[in-house]
Amino acid sequence: MKTGTMYIVDGKFTDQYALGKIDSTHVFLKRYKGERPSENDISNGHVFHIAQLKGMADGLYEIVAEWLSGGRQMINIGFEA
Repeated sequence: MKTGTMYIVDGKFTDQYALGKIDSTHVFLKRYKGERPSENDISNGHVFHIAQLKGMADGLYEIVAEWLSGGRQMINIGFEA
């Protein structure tokens, strides 16, 4: 499974997420602290259609869509909520 990581800064809080590709429009999203979760843990995360990511953080939808299509890496990419 193709995986990636990102974080979202919302004021004074920062949340880390691991992503796992399901298909061209769906991802697993797993929030974590500390060590990056394994692929198995990521696949136990929440399933999102990428349209559900709109409004979660600035630019998140566009970058995840590009990542799913193979156009970029998702390694510790940061976003602002």
